[in-house]
Parts: sequence; C-alpha cells; structure tokens
Amino acid sequence: MAKRLFEAVSTPIVLVDLDHYRFTVRNQPHDARAEYRLAEAAIRAAAGLGSDVIFEGNFRVLPDGRLPLSLLDVRETAVFAFYMEASLEETLRRHASRSDRRITAERMVELYPAAKPIELLSEVRLAEGLAVDEAVTAIRDVSAL
Repeated sequence: MAKRLFEAVSTPIVLVDLDHYRFTVRNQPHDARAEYRLAEAAIRAAAGLGSDVIFEGNFRVLPDGRLPLSLLDVRETAVFAFYMEASLEETLRRHASRSDRRITAERMVELYPAAKPIELLSEVRLAEGLAVDEAVTAIRDVSAL
C-alpha cells in the first residue's frame, strides 16, 4: 500500500520503510533501537527538504510510554497515522506473498498480539477487506496527498 501511494503522488515525497533499516543493522545491542533512529533521521531529512513523507513500518509504544520515533513533532506539519486491520490469517497470507521473508511465519505469529493501534497517534483504521486501491484512496482523502 505504501508503495502504491508513493507511486500515486505527484508532489515531492519520500518513502521511508522501517524494514529497510531493521534488516540492514546488525550486531547492535537490543535496546539501541538503531533502526528507529536511522528511520527518524531519514524522515527529518526529507521533511527538511520540503518533501512529504510516507513512513511505512510496524512499531509499538515503548515500556516507558513513548513512541520509538518522535513522529509528532516533525516540522510544522500534520501527521497522519493509518492502522491496517488484518486478522492473523490475513497477515500470514500477505506475508507469504512477500519476496522478502526475513521474518518467519512463526515469528509473525509471536509478533501479532502486539499489532494494535497506538492511541497516541489517533490512527485512522482501514478495514481488512479494503482493496489496495480503496485504501490508497482513503489515505489520500484523509491526508490530502
């Protein structure tokens, strides 16, 4: 969906994919959260250049109640968050169709209970049954992209 949205927008825009950083950082201490720090730096750099940003990634609130990224204070702009509802079965089906399977199906099952909306972001929920084009339209309508 993020890639389809990225392709549909004609204004300056940058796609920041958390998994890009998650899977390119190795041998870090568990609590370093380097992937979040790198993604946030990319988001801030893109925003500083005047680009809109699509941030694609799964994350949850840290034990101390903070977000792993300071997404709410990136330049003087609106921040929109979208939560794609998906059952475990649908999540596994989508995962099986991805070319990059560094996360196993077993790990997806372990992570699934943490996949829930983050109240701090007032996420717009997108129903599981939406087609990709319908979801992209809904995101564009809400965000004015």
